[in-house]
Amino acid sequence: MSSWPASFTSRWTVTKSGLSSHGWGMSRKRHERCCGNCSVGFGLTFEEYVTASMGQADQNPRRYTAEEYLDLEQQSEIKHEFFDGEIFAMAGADISHNLISSNFLVSFKLALRGRPCKVLMEGVQLAVQEGRHYTYPDVMITCDAADQQAKRILKAPVLLIEVLSPSTAEYDRGRKFNQYKQLPSLQHYLLVSQTSWLVEWYRREPGNIWSFTALVEAEDALVIPDLNINLTVAAIYEGTDVAPLKIVAEEPAVAYGGQRF
Repeated sequence: MSSWPASFTSRWTVTKSGLSSHGWGMSRKRHERCCGNCSVGFGLTFEEYVTASMGQADQNPRRYTAEEYLDLEQQSEIKHEFFDGEIFAMAGADISHNLISSNFLVSFKLALRGRPCKVLMEGVQLAVQEGRHYTYPDVMITCDAADQQAKRILKAPVLLIEVLSPSTAEYDRGRKFNQYKQLPSLQHYLLVSQTSWLVEWYRREPGNIWSFTALVEAEDALVIPDLNINLTVAAIYEGTDVAPLKIVAEEPAVAYGGQRF
């Protein structure tokens, strides 16, 4: 037997009829389908349930199918990403994160007016690889006809944005970006710093080569003619307490004899 992800501990109670809390309801049959043939758990609080199962969980870690994940995620109050059977809880966004995402959203909505495209924020799910990898990008633009009719999950974005935090920066630059590159529709990927004015802009070029541009000055702009986008760094960080990036010039080296070179 193995436990539910720790992120569920604050909202689950295991009762004799199954798992339920905040509108969630699960019969014993469904509980066994998701958790296995559990020998403990019913009648315990979730914290007691997790404690009782920890020893067995370490020996036989629980991996979820995409179907199980999507079923649970649809009812969860907290969003979780999914990769190769593992579930990862998403931390809540702070004010700067929210303002930056909102600045992109407002600008993009105006730019895309009259075009067959949508811009969406972090509550919308992306199928990076169907049945294997699902995420919640901070901002997405899709012009795909099928995505225009989608109710919950998008599959073909042209632009993705992730606002960086200390806990996610390495993942967003590394494994997540490598997975995003596999999306044939994706043309632009932006990583946006919350510690200083810095936007890392990756673009897919002919030959499937990704180029990189760092936007750091107030007048530097994200310019994408195909999407009618022209957005300056100053506008991206408008209303936030994020400070411009300070570039300090190096002092010339001093040679022997006091001469500078």
